[in-house]
Amino acid sequence: MESALPESQTPPAPKAPWQVHPCRGLRILLAEDNRVNQLFAARALKKAGHEITIAENGREAVDKSGAAEFDLILMDVQMPEMDGLEAARAIRKRDEGRGAHICIMALTACVMTGDQERCVEAGMDGYFTKPLKLQELLEWLAHFDEEPRPAFRQ
Repeated sequence: MESALPESQTPPAPKAPWQVHPCRGLRILLAEDNRVNQLFAARALKKAGHEITIAENGREAVDKSGAAEFDLILMDVQMPEMDGLEAARAIRKRDEGRGAHICIMALTACVMTGDQERCVEAGMDGYFTKPLKLQELLEWLAHFDEEPRPAFRQ
């Protein structure tokens, strides 16, 4: 069946989320123990032009963040071996002497009273709720270099 509209009047195809909110490519450490969540986030972030390194637990996140330079750490709060809050504390303690401050954003399904305060106390800069909303994350990343950087998401 032929289109009723001439080709010049055909509406453009909708853009993918990473095309709507472009930003410079960031080096992102994704600390996430769930394989499905890893694949979903890593694939979407790579399509948006970011370089992704995966850590499967908090201990790996601490080690990898000390061995390479990252612009951002997306840190699951509940992981085996070392949870995200403990890992954030360790990263902050290590970086304190170097005068460094890498942005750490929590990824959490827990958004109850007191959770935001626990993230702040651990040294995190903000959080995203799970399941991760790709559009929200990409919009936030598009403003990553702005000052002040948007922090806690509700």
